[in-house]
Amino acid sequence: MIRFANTKDIPDLLAMGRKFFDCSGYSETGDYNTEVTTDLLNILISNNWCLITEGGMIGWIVTPMYMTGVLQASELFWWVDEDKRSTGLGLELIQVAEDTARLQGAKYMTMVYIDDLNGERMGILYNKLGYKQKEHTCVREL
Repeated sequence: MIRFANTKDIPDLLAMGRKFFDCSGYSETGDYNTEVTTDLLNILISNNWCLITEGGMIGWIVTPMYMTGVLQASELFWWVDEDKRSTGLGLELIQVAEDTARLQGAKYMTMVYIDDLNGERMGILYNKLGYKQKEHTCVREL
């Protein structure tokens, strides 16, 4: 059952977040920081911007797009445990997040994927769901 996350879910959200972090390639940018992540989760939870289910989660923010002022939902994380993949759970999480964001006033949803984490496959999936690629994100140490 997919539901809004609450503060009691933070340990499970942190555990899934750690799994995502470990395979994302972002470990080169720093260590997984549970304190900072908990602070972010509290913000998402208080705004109903985070969903959880057994073995999966998705979190987003709803903000005005900086160029138009139109509200958009921007996915911050989306994770499904390996043993739950290919079951439809991930697609269900996206659908519930989109429906919720729409009710929160968002006119668009942006999703991201990491090239090193099934990037090509995820791009194909997003295209099938009607998403259009608009930009790439590049990371460089300063």
